[in-house]
Amino acid sequence: MHGLIQARRSGVDVRVIIPREIDYGLLERTMIVAANQMIGNGIRVFMHPGMSHIKAAVFDGRTTFGTAN
Repeated sequence: MHGLIQARRSGVDVRVIIPREIDYGLLERTMIVAANQMIGNGIRVFMHPGMSHIKAAVFDGRTTFGTAN
């Protein structure tokens, strides 16, 4: 998350999508804290309406998908 905040501070348009439903309660609380930190630093955070394990990124119009956490 630190890298995302640094990128946003340098003028990069950073957007993050997080799932509304997740597997673990502790992770849910952690995700809420992280989302609030990102929002507080100017990152746009969106909620996906369900569960998702997709890892994807778009950089300068190029898209990449992965499977690792």
